[in-house]
Amino acid sequence: MERKHRKAIIEWDKDKDPNKFPLNEWLRDIVVIFGEVVGRIIHGDVWTVLVRVTEVVDESQTMRM
Repeated sequence: MERKHRKAIIEWDKDKDPNKFPLNEWLRDIVVIFGEVVGRIIHGDVWTVLVRVTEVVDESQTMRM
């Protein structure tokens, strides 16, 4: 299996607090949804990944497209 490293911005659910996760430690089994959730049904691709949080960015600093 080929491993690829990518930087990403994670959008957390409104009821989750990303500040509770330790910086620079690997978190297992983060579910990535590439698509959308309508009701309780996922439309798109879903997979689990290893994630290392390197910094917490204030939402006001990000640009929405």
